[in-house]
Formats: sequence, structure tokens, C-alpha cells
Amino acid sequence: MDRSSPQSTFVAAQEAMQRGDWEGFFACLAAKDLKRIAAIGMLCVDGDGAAAFVQLAIAHGVPADDVDRIRRAGEDITTSAATIVAADPLPSPATLELSLRHRDLVKARDAAIDACVKRVDDLAAFAAAVERHRRTISGGGTISSTMFIDEILADVVITDSKAVGIRRRRGGGDERIGFVRQRSGWSIALFGRRPVPTVGARSRFD
Repeated sequence: MDRSSPQSTFVAAQEAMQRGDWEGFFACLAAKDLKRIAAIGMLCVDGDGAAAFVQLAIAHGVPADDVDRIRRAGEDITTSAATIVAADPLPSPATLELSLRHRDLVKARDAAIDACVKRVDDLAAFAAAVERHRRTISGGGTISSTMFIDEILADVVITDSKAVGIRRRRGGGDERIGFVRQRSGWSIALFGRRPVPTVGARSRFD
């Protein structure tokens, strides 16, 4: 896989998507993007296919106890939210305490997710496995299965270890795309800084 330039990395990701090669596609993404996708994937500990996901995570280096910690944290958040809804709606020391506790539970869940992501032995391979898992369970995934297909990369400007270009769609419509130079070569910086969805949230693409 040639990742010696932003252009060659874009082509590599495009060709991987065309042949349905999720491992090849995710290998073209920047480490920060893979960590975000892995964090979203960790939410699969809850709901349909949870048992299969736990085995998937273990196979990629995440201890079972760490995965279970995310599940239990999610249950605590759900219980806390129900308690807040049932509480007196008027502000009071009691409702403030409930809100602060809920905030701490969310932070604990996020910390558990971060810990699991750090244990993943190969983020690109894990992201690919989660993508296939989600599509099997729900019919959709984290990334659109047509991303970069029938697109052209134009107007690339490189500044030191970063680059920016334009994704030009054949049917019309342009969108900026970023790149970063890593040890393994140029990688696509697909996402900006966005929070991980709350428990129960499911970003899905066909």
C-alpha cells in the first residue's frame, strides 16, 4: 500500500473501499480517527450482538473485565438518568446532587472506554472487525460503504506534516479533507474533534 503522499493514500483508501476491504480502508486513517472509531465501537457492549462483540474485543487484546466495566458503567448511567427523570423537576440540593453524580458516571464510562481503546493491539484491524460486526447486527456501520468512491482529490496543499485537499464528487459537491504524516506514511484525518456518543446512541451508515 503506497502512502508516500496524500494523493496515494487517498487512492489506497478509495480502492480498498471499492473492493470492500475494511482492513485496507481503516489502515489509511489517522490514529486519532481510529481511536474515535474504536471508542464508538466499544458501545457495542450493550444491545444486540453484545456477547459476540465481547469475544471480538477480547480477540483484539482487550481484557474481558475491562469490557465488562464499560457495560456496567452504561447500566449505571441508564439507572441514573431514570432517577433524574423521576425526581422533583424543581431545582434543589437533591436534584443538583443527582446531576453531579450523573456527570461523574458519564466520566467514568468515558474513562473505561479510553482504557479499553488503549488495550487494542491493532486499531485498524479492530475498527474493521467492529464495522463488520455492526453491519451484521444492524445493517449499517460507522463509515459509509461508498466513501471516496467516484470522487477525485484536488487542490492538495502540504504544510510540514499536515495537508488539506478537496474531495470532489462526480455528481457535484466539494468537501475538505485533511491528512497527517505519521511514521507509517500519510494518513487521512477524516474527523474533527467530536464527543463519543452517549450510551444507546448508534451512528449508522449503509
